[in-house]
Amino acid sequence: MSIAEFSVRRPVFMSMVYALLAIVSIVFVPKLDQAIFPSVNLPYLVVYASCGDADPESVEMQVTRVLENAVSGTEHLMNITSYSQTGRSVIQLEFNYGTDTNKAESDVNGMVSMVNRTLPSWVSSVNTMQVNSMIAGQAFMTLSVDGPYPVEELKNIATNT
Repeated sequence: MSIAEFSVRRPVFMSMVYALLAIVSIVFVPKLDQAIFPSVNLPYLVVYASCGDADPESVEMQVTRVLENAVSGTEHLMNITSYSQTGRSVIQLEFNYGTDTNKAESDVNGMVSMVNRTLPSWVSSVNTMQVNSMIAGQAFMTLSVDGPYPVEELKNIATNT
């Protein structure tokens, strides 16, 4: 006798099996330890410097490069990516998986504080923060304009187009 045949011949028994499955599900599903967005320790730090109204070239030469050189010796550092824009410098630090990001953040803060006095006076603050799984899951976009024209003309084209 097949399962289908058995199910048709014994409807009460099959109803009891489904009821038992429903009760077991109701009891045990809430006890499962799951999260929609599980906490993942991503090995990333971001160093952000506020630079007033400084132009991107000044930010790059006088802030971003100084900060990159300062943090480049951090233990377990795999990759550095930086962006210099009008009024800000953003440096993303990628570490090997398994790196203690709290210790890495502390090390980076120490290195940044050593060079903080050498930064121009128009740098108002330099902050370091960890990138967690909630931040990394959000979408964001950076627009960059490049071309054979001077920076002011590129800015004008980007703003008015």
